[in-house]
Amino acid sequence: MAIAAIYVIGVMWGLLVGDARPGARVALAVLWPIGPLALIVTLAILLGAAAIALLPTRSGRRRSVSAGNPAS
Repeated sequence: MAIAAIYVIGVMWGLLVGDARPGARVALAVLWPIGPLALIVTLAILLGAAAIALLPTRSGRRRSVSAGNPAS
């Protein structure tokens, strides 16, 4: 509940105090909640890439991540 209040305060602050044109202020207020969603999506992609990079291959060895040592 406190997080929702923080977002509402951020939206109101952006609408009332911003120095941009009204259309830009409204767009920023509408897009404001996308920030945490973008963080979650980014972290999920990074964790997925790390899991793929560190999974063992069929031979039981981990994949090589260095450019000088190609995986067999």
